[in-house]
Amino acid sequence: MNTHHLHYFITLAELEHYTKASDQLGVSQPNLSHAIHSIENELQVKLFQKKGRNISLTKYGYLFLDYAKNCVQSLDAGKRKIQAMAGENSGSINLAYIYTLGSSLAPKLVRNFLTQNSNYDVSFQFSVGNSTDIIKGLQSELYDVAFCSKERLRDDIIFVPFIREKLVVVLPQNHPLGEKKKLCLHDLKEEPLITFTKSSGLRPTIEELYQSANIVPDIAYEIGEDSSIAGLVSEGFGFAIMPEIPMLNSFPVTIRQLEEENYQRFIYLAYMKEKYHSPVTNQFIDFIQSMSIEK
Repeated sequence: MNTHHLHYFITLAELEHYTKASDQLGVSQPNLSHAIHSIENELQVKLFQKKGRNISLTKYGYLFLDYAKNCVQSLDAGKRKIQAMAGENSGSINLAYIYTLGSSLAPKLVRNFLTQNSNYDVSFQFSVGNSTDIIKGLQSELYDVAFCSKERLRDDIIFVPFIREKLVVVLPQNHPLGEKKKLCLHDLKEEPLITFTKSSGLRPTIEELYQSANIVPDIAYEIGEDSSIAGLVSEGFGFAIMPEIPMLNSFPVTIRQLEEENYQRFIYLAYMKEKYHSPVTNQFIDFIQSMSIEK
């Protein structure tokens, strides 16, 4: 049973006449009869009966008609939905990004894309999380595009370096070490560290920083989200090494540069290599790549 046969059945049920139905459908009467017989053979019941020169539905035909209409309407709605989502100038994009991009950069990029393509009908769904969860979401096709840290030894995801984030030391206000303009890890080795959870893409970068200085950090707390870390620092629970992001200015903390010069981490544009992307998703990827630091 296919959707064409169901359309034929519904039309014949409404017109109750083979010639009128075949003319309206643009098919020959033998093809129409074959379609109806095919459905009847599959259901093993008669759907139509003679009514003078016309035909009418049997009780089984009346019962099946509602199901056929619901099926065709549902399939037609799904077709329209898919065509709208995957059109050249319309569609939906599921975008995920790490917490540090949530307050300004990611929303600004989307706004610029929509402004540049004001004649498009594009909607975005936003998700925020850590890099590990975001990469899992890409793999499960929960997200189309993401901004996150790079996960090594992956060949199923394309990672394009997008921006650099400079790392800084964040101290409670009036902390004695705040008197110095720059700090090195040796200045901080006796201080409790508030750092990112192991699922964060930034955690390996901070661990590498400590390893290069041959210091074991005194980790007091592990938090997954930047603002929570800044909140703990502001209340004197320890210090943090974090990206230098605008959000820090809203907390009563002291920000100092690291003497380990130019220590930074990359944030990548990420998307699945083999996955099908709608035309507007590909356009958004091209838009982001045009601003990549690789250019």
